[in-house]
Formats: sequence, structure tokens, C-alpha cells
Amino acid sequence: MKSRPTDYEPIDIAGGINVAKGCEGTAINVGIEQIIAWNPDYIFLACVSPDNKDAIDFVLTSPDLQSIASVQNGDVYNCFAPHCRGAPPDKSLFNMIYMVKIFHPDKFEDLDLEKEGNEIFEAFLGVDGVFSEYADYMVWPREWLNSQ
Repeated sequence: MKSRPTDYEPIDIAGGINVAKGCEGTAINVGIEQIIAWNPDYIFLACVSPDNKDAIDFVLTSPDLQSIASVQNGDVYNCFAPHCRGAPPDKSLFNMIYMVKIFHPDKFEDLDLEKEGNEIFEAFLGVDGVFSEYADYMVWPREWLNSQ
């Protein structure tokens, strides 16, 4: 089976269901009506720069999306862009662990995401502390980590 830009295994491995999985095209634009029809329990926004960290607020305050479960429950999150310059395994592995913690908070409440992130990035890049620096640079990961 050919992988599509909408296929993202970390969601599946973390125990989620990717409602957009299998959509055709290299760049898809999903209409609000489709998002409402899917009624997702969680929404993950691919955050590619510190400038778009506020996309969550846009989704949460969108009048058109107030009927869906994820917005009503505040379950809208940033994540590292899964297809940024390919599908980097370090970011995908971290996203999977991050999503596991969101999907199953009771089972993984003791999981230290900053420690895990630093171990993952060190394994791939050979440098300690990269995730901590990246979390500070991107802003949203640091804010999320500090809120836990």
C-alpha cells in the first residue's frame, strides 16, 4: 500500500484513529463540513514555527466548530509537523509518545516527555538537550510541558 500524506502511523500506534487517513492528494484541504461530520475527539495541528502556535485558539474559538467534541472538550493540540522535510523519525517517534500521553493520561501520567524527547533526539542527532532547546524555541512544547 502506498503511503499518503494523510497517513500517519504514530496516531495509530498511540491508539487514535486518523479520520483523514487515506484521503487522496499531496495537499488536501478539508472543509469545515467534513470536520463537523467526522466529529473528532481530538484535533492535532501541525505546528511548523513559533509564529503559528496560536492556531489552537483559532480552532477553539471558531464559531463553525463549536459543535464538535474536540472543541467542546478543549482537546485541540499542536504537534510537531509530521511531514516537515520528509517524515523525520525523531519527530514522528516523539509525536507518538506525546499522543499516547494525551490519549491515555491515566496510564502515562508519570511519563516525562522532556526526558523522552531529549533521549529520542540524542539517539538520532547525537547531541544531548536538543529537545529542550527545541521546546523553548517552538514555544508551544514548553508551554504544554509546563502545564502538565
